[in-house]
Amino acid sequence: MAGDLLTETFTEANKVGWPLRRWARILQRNADHRVEANTGILQVGDFADASVRVSAVTRPCVDQSLVFKYKKSTTSGSVTRLRAWVRGNGTFNADVGGSGYTVAIYGNSSTIELRRSEGTTTSTLLATASYSNTTAYHWCRLEAVGTTVQVRFWADGTAEPSTWLISVTDTMWASGIPMFNAYHGGSTAPYVGTTFTVDDITYTDLGNSEPLNDAGSATQVTESGSLRSLISAQTVGFAAENSEGYIVPSTQQQNAFTSAWQQVIAGDMAAAAAAISSYPYDVVTYTDTDSGRMLRLLRERKNPSGKFVYGWGTYVFDPNASSKLIIEAPHAVADSNTELEAADLMTKERARALIVCGAHRNANAQLVDGDRAADVANFAGSVFQAVHEVFLSDTSLVFLQPHGFADATEPNYNIIISQGESTSTQLVKDCASGLLHLGFLVQVYDGTGVLGATGNTQGKATRAVGAQFIHLEQNFTLRSNSAAVTTVVQYMAGFNPWFARTKSISSDMPL
Repeated sequence: MAGDLLTETFTEANKVGWPLRRWARILQRNADHRVEANTGILQVGDFADASVRVSAVTRPCVDQSLVFKYKKSTTSGSVTRLRAWVRGNGTFNADVGGSGYTVAIYGNSSTIELRRSEGTTTSTLLATASYSNTTAYHWCRLEAVGTTVQVRFWADGTAEPSTWLISVTDTMWASGIPMFNAYHGGSTAPYVGTTFTVDDITYTDLGNSEPLNDAGSATQVTESGSLRSLISAQTVGFAAENSEGYIVPSTQQQNAFTSAWQQVIAGDMAAAAAAISSYPYDVVTYTDTDSGRMLRLLRERKNPSGKFVYGWGTYVFDPNASSKLIIEAPHAVADSNTELEAADLMTKERARALIVCGAHRNANAQLVDGDRAADVANFAGSVFQAVHEVFLSDTSLVFLQPHGFADATEPNYNIIISQGESTSTQLVKDCASGLLHLGFLVQVYDGTGVLGATGNTQGKATRAVGAQFIHLEQNFTLRSNSAAVTTVVQYMAGFNPWFARTKSISSDMPL
């Protein structure tokens, strides 16, 4: 589907870093990136190896255009460059940067280079040209269409030209995402840094890029059945590990699902369907025969071959729930059986909502800021995160995520529980106490080990507003034992009255 996939005008207050929901920092070394006066700053220091690099949080496409406004703080001195990519792969190496096509704007001269970056320490110069060397604002349009890569510039306040400064043919890179990099490439001291200011970024899919949506558009339906069976069926057809079958949603697509979920909560299912009308989702009024509850769902529909087109997940809401508990399964399938445990918790807890991811966490090999884009627990630019954030206006809520780990990772424990930090809330401690009483080997995360969920995106967002987050790691042996899982579910289900009150339960736990 052609159209703008990302726009950035840096409307946030001054802050360190570019907006995290739209940009991932790949590397920062003797350099800085920040929002300042409603612009994006990439600043390299007075060091030979200074570099700062960011990657857009968006989906890749084939034919694409990247337009941005920029200025530089100097026109002389050391060799520094502002570089922008199209068809980038979202990663960088220590020097040249990630794969893709990049335009390099020199800070100390009028030199413009168009290069093909090849993912190692290699880049191939495709063409060079000269353009105005001033500290005033200018615009750049970098495009990749078919096998043509081209770039043009114009001064701020003037009309965009119809001709290209550079136009070349190359066949190496077929698709990708935008990236930016400021880099100190000088080899002779003294080294003088440069501040590059970037603004009004627009990344556009020019067509020939949207996945084939052969699963239809959003529709309203009324159904009944077992919620547990429905969740199980939704994991068949997942984008498999290393399949590249997960589509990274654009900011606009995330916003569409935010709107749809708000309408689901409000009870306007027609408006919810309208908000995501372009996407293959069923907007379902659902009677769960396991519990007798009437639920509201957003459920991704499979195409005729039994696969999901996007892999964005399934979302369940109970409008009549009194519980404050939200159940989340961000690593369904990858953490085996956690999606079924989550469904059972939803049913037995009579929880307020259940959200389940729609792809294997390692579906896409593309790494962005150290995480895979389909890993919705650790990558902020997802529909899963957008739906999670809708709930954060109610700080009395408790979010519970069941996860899984290999026995060998922590051989001394069945369960590791945390709030995503080395310190724990009383609620986390109380949950651990009860599970320990039932005979499980339980660790309350204290900063040691690797299973504290300190990078969990939902946990960070939840703690930031003052709500409570419980990260429940369970080893493979436990998750493979249905009786043990049932014991965990039944015990946590016994917490329902306390989750409703969201206070310490040490004095009145049913032990």
